[in-house]
Amino acid sequence: FTPVHIVAVDQGLDERSGRGRTPHALVQDYLNRSDSLWGMVTNGAKLRLLRDSARLSKPTYLEFDIQAMIEGNVYSEFVALYRLLHASRLPHSGMGPHECLIESYYNQGIEEGGRVREKLRDGVRNALEVLGSALARHPDSEALREALSARLDDTAYYRQLLNFVYRMLFLMVTEERRLLFTSGDIRQQTVYDRYYSITHLRERAERYFAGDTHSDLWAGLAQTFRLFRDDNAARQLGLSPLNGELFGRGACRDIESASCTNEAFLAAMLSLSTFDDNGVRRRVNYAHLDVEEFGSVYESLLDYRPVVDLGGASGAPPRFQLAAGTERKQTGSYYTPPELVRELVESALVPVMEERLAEANTGEDKEQALLDLRVCDPASGSGHFLLAAARRIARELARIRSSGDEPAPSEYRAAVRDVVRSCIYAVDKNPLAVDLCKVALWIESHAVGLPLGFLDHHVKCGDSLVGVMDLSVLEDGIPNDAYKPVTGDDKSAAAGYRKRNQQERRGMRPLEQGRPEVSIREIAEEHAIFAGMEENNPKDVQAKFDRFWQLRGEGTQWWDLKIACDLWTSAFFLPLMSETPEAPQVPTTDTVRKWLESRAIVGTLTGKAAAAAAQGNFFHWPLEFPEVFDNGGFDVVLGNPPWERIKLQEKEFFETRDREIADAPNKAARDWLIRSLPQQNPALAQEFARAVHDAESVSRFVRNGNRFPLTGRGDVNTYSIFAETGRTICGPTGRMGIIVPSGIATDDTTKYFFSDLVDARLLVSLYDFENRERVFPGIDSRIKFCLLTLTGANRPSPQAEFAFFLYSTEQLQDEARRFTLEPEDFAVFNPNTRTCPVFRTKKDADIAGKMYRRAGVFWKEARGDEPENNPWGINFQRMFDMSNDSGLFRTHEQLISQGWKLEGNIFSKGGNFYFPLYEAKLFHQYDHRFGTFDDVDEGALAGGNARNMTAGEKADPSNVVIPRYWVPKEEVNKRIADRINDYNSTPPPTARPFYILAELARNSLSGRSSGRRTSGPVSSQW
Repeated sequence: FTPVHIVAVDQGLDERSGRGRTPHALVQDYLNRSDSLWGMVTNGAKLRLLRDSARLSKPTYLEFDIQAMIEGNVYSEFVALYRLLHASRLPHSGMGPHECLIESYYNQGIEEGGRVREKLRDGVRNALEVLGSALARHPDSEALREALSARLDDTAYYRQLLNFVYRMLFLMVTEERRLLFTSGDIRQQTVYDRYYSITHLRERAERYFAGDTHSDLWAGLAQTFRLFRDDNAARQLGLSPLNGELFGRGACRDIESASCTNEAFLAAMLSLSTFDDNGVRRRVNYAHLDVEEFGSVYESLLDYRPVVDLGGASGAPPRFQLAAGTERKQTGSYYTPPELVRELVESALVPVMEERLAEANTGEDKEQALLDLRVCDPASGSGHFLLAAARRIARELARIRSSGDEPAPSEYRAAVRDVVRSCIYAVDKNPLAVDLCKVALWIESHAVGLPLGFLDHHVKCGDSLVGVMDLSVLEDGIPNDAYKPVTGDDKSAAAGYRKRNQQERRGMRPLEQGRPEVSIREIAEEHAIFAGMEENNPKDVQAKFDRFWQLRGEGTQWWDLKIACDLWTSAFFLPLMSETPEAPQVPTTDTVRKWLESRAIVGTLTGKAAAAAAQGNFFHWPLEFPEVFDNGGFDVVLGNPPWERIKLQEKEFFETRDREIADAPNKAARDWLIRSLPQQNPALAQEFARAVHDAESVSRFVRNGNRFPLTGRGDVNTYSIFAETGRTICGPTGRMGIIVPSGIATDDTTKYFFSDLVDARLLVSLYDFENRERVFPGIDSRIKFCLLTLTGANRPSPQAEFAFFLYSTEQLQDEARRFTLEPEDFAVFNPNTRTCPVFRTKKDADIAGKMYRRAGVFWKEARGDEPENNPWGINFQRMFDMSNDSGLFRTHEQLISQGWKLEGNIFSKGGNFYFPLYEAKLFHQYDHRFGTFDDVDEGALAGGNARNMTAGEKADPSNVVIPRYWVPKEEVNKRIADRINDYNSTPPPTARPFYILAELARNSLSGRSSGRRTSGPVSSQW
């Protein structure tokens, strides 16, 4: 049945009667505790349809204003109410609550959100391009064109356009949710709706507007924006001034004073507010679209490259375009499905919340315990994880404030605002992403009658991976390896800097004054007081803004430490060039220590360090969040950090700059084209050289800056160093929950990090997923990723829980798929690497455990005081690297054109030989003729896609594997033994754990994705 609760017309649905619950809370609590799925509450004037929300992080309901329908004679809306709430739509006898029509509508709405997200993405991009072009073209936009040709670069213009669209987005959401008006005066609302609202412009855009060259709508919109930053004007219409960063004068300074034709503006508005649904233009329902949904739409635009063409000598009209980039966000793979976010919130945030609440006694203590939580996403993007965390904390906070009742929507919104203000922290390298994260938090936390909150102290732009993490390094000096030369550095200058730094480090003495730990403690106290400043009106917000920048101004303790941190970090990034004694170009240890003690500096080093910090977005965690690190770190770290290699990817770099280089058949050919760039395209050559130096400088910092002792090795991927960063910034009683590739637990380059987690008992759970269901549509379906949850050092976990080969979070409910391991178990399964064993089921893990404990170890490497145990005399060889050794490789066409003759799969000429290069895809379990490149098309050959050899081909013993490449015999003799077992080290990512072995003769070689296992003496004869 469907419960219905009716109260008197003079009682609001969110108002308490005496000491009882609100009508809304009463019905919601009943639904959450009973088997009923849907219910209704009404006072005759308004009616709400509620759904069980026990598993949701925020209240879910649909409200009908019956009084407004009747008084306004809005028959169409009454029809919608009648059709939606007819008895046939609701649960009734003979069916389960999940089988009713209203539930199917609910599920369809969730699916529709995904479809709208995909369709709206193109619409938003089109709106930005139309607006950007139209504003620059308008005859009255001369000041804008002058700015674009002088001080306003393409990215800054794009940022203003985005801020303008964010304003529109904010107002569309708050108008539809009726969160703007502080009074119930219908006349004031009518004036706003007719003359100032974005809804009025949306309706105008849905009518014919072609050829309208007037610009009155743009001028009117400017008045709307001014309305929300003018306190007096806003209150005349019963509005609250929003002010703040989004509606401030600086957000859209240049475009707000420009002009735009009605035709172009309405075309952009139509793209923003509607989408094409199989040929039918439908309006986007912003009131019921989750902030994450449209946040993801806008996040997908951040990696496009804005291009402004003012026409110039060509005489063409100005044009603004968003050129396609090469980053993963363009494909949509950045969007994290809510079910994955929810699992990490439950595994990382909820246990910390429960622990803090259990330690509190009174309701006031519990409320403060929640507001004292500090939650951070170090790669926040649009703030998806932080929104989920804020809702979860806010719901619990609102329950406590309502004495354990289900909170009313108004109580929940107030709680969200308090949580965002106190608990939420975000960092992102992209300033456009930071803007978007702020907008998402403002939309989610907006409360009627209050301005937009101040977020600059919690939501920051910076590279989470580059900068000082521990201020003690300033006293310890700059590492000598900071001066290891990279591409573009002068080697003799690097040697000179290194020698000088070594001497300075040897002569170090304890600092007499300016010790960082003393300064940061005082800074933390000042920031803690600052954080408590009120934000109840625009003056409060402005006062907080002013105080924030006072605390960080020149001459403050914060500023002095910032300069010291920039000097220390810039040593890894500034070019190492020859210098004159009176004007050093790069800081050394004495530079930093002299600054700390007396603020003394040589030459222009502070300016150079500041420039390097601005270019590289250095982020010094203890300085940016002093009040957090003074208390040991964050309580919860959440996120889905980028999965990218630090090494510059040449193909991606040239993708949008030079297609010939990007499409080169292999690395050797690409290198040849790059070497010719200084003659062919000097500007691009310089840009590439800078990019190489920057990437290698980041690598130099990661490997030698002492911030990443466990992950800063091998071919570094950002996901692993983000994981180590997350662990570092997480407090001793906190938790971390992140999404990373499953290689974090199984790869060789991350084995030190993972084994340290295991040994320290920090691992709580690791749930491994395959991407077969296209959870992340922009990456390969075979890629595996995991939900990784860690605990703080003071809350060790006795055992960790695992599940592998999952497709969906629902499979986590299957106990047969989950198993636990203790630290000692890893030493049994993988005694050398201590990486994670992989099993499909708990039964598999139990059986394997018994087998491993009975059998001996194949080869145990020396570890600590334990000697090596290698009874079989085994050793491993890497063989050929498909990138680094590609200069040795020759293709079939190259060898044939040079007169070589192919016999079987070996090329010969005048007593010299080229042998076939085996790749992992060419062999399988004891099958040395599994795959071949014989008779594949050009596309498959270029993509490295071999075909399987047929049974008929294998029946003929003369048929051999034809590879992509061949290598000289001389290179073979340098690398291999007489006869070799070849093993495939890269089976399909979704395969069970095993070696793929094949017996190969000496005249075949293995590429990077396979290797060699030799045993016994090595023959030197052919």
